[in-house]
Amino acid sequence: MAATYKCECWGASGGHAIIGNGSGGYVSGLVSLTKEAELYIYVGKQGNDYNSFSSTYMFNGGGNANRQGNYCGSCGGGATDIRIVNGNWENATSLNSRIMVAGGGGGVGGEEVYSGSCAGGLLGYDGLVITTSHLQHQGKGGTQSAGGTIPTQYSDSQNGTAGLFGKGGVGGYSHLSSGLKTGGGSGGGGGYYGGSGSCGLSNGSWCGGGGSSYISGHSGCTAKSITFNNTIMIDGYGYKWTSTKGSQIGLPNVNDSSIRQNGHLGHGYCKITWHPAL
Repeated sequence: MAATYKCECWGASGGHAIIGNGSGGYVSGLVSLTKEAELYIYVGKQGNDYNSFSSTYMFNGGGNANRQGNYCGSCGGGATDIRIVNGNWENATSLNSRIMVAGGGGGVGGEEVYSGSCAGGLLGYDGLVITTSHLQHQGKGGTQSAGGTIPTQYSDSQNGTAGLFGKGGVGGYSHLSSGLKTGGGSGGGGGYYGGSGSCGLSNGSWCGGGGSSYISGHSGCTAKSITFNNTIMIDGYGYKWTSTKGSQIGLPNVNDSSIRQNGHLGHGYCKITWHPAL
């Protein structure tokens, strides 16, 4: 005999994030499960802030950032997902079994005043900066079929890497050392497909791309063996997605669903509750 459950996931924010600037996304849906069904929950880790070096990914796909000396960019936030096959978070078979994914936010720029890139709905966001002539050097958002693309390289800086299935790209670093702090590019957010890392920059750091979200059964997503009904997908800026981006409605707070906010900050979160039958 089956029962119905509401599943909700919040993706982790990128390093140095604020609400609406590197924040994670939200997905939910109703699913009918028998008592034999097994689900595996992977909760994303919040990205490290700039100059807090990590040699490895944040848990569940947040891209790290390379360093030069003591300086590096922020790390992307990991996605939060539900799977039907257990395994290491980056195991290919396990990643292919994901039925729900809330994307993670990209790492946000450091010492100078930069915007970031939030987790996406069907599409992750590209990194944003105040100086629009530098937009091409920012990380790019993941989609439903590919990771964020490699940005345009800046001067002689090390470039960021592309996003991958389930993984954000790695941020590059600057080779410039003429008395300036050699800051790094930030890592991309994890997601169904991860955002790419940004290329390096001296005296600060640029922004990684946001990861995409996914729900089996949601419009615009490839359905798998288990599908959800009454699906909701909200990106890290608070915009609701059906098959396209809609209006800004905010996403529910983890602790109080009556509170709406334009993005999730901190580590990821997952909640599964019993629901009346469909």
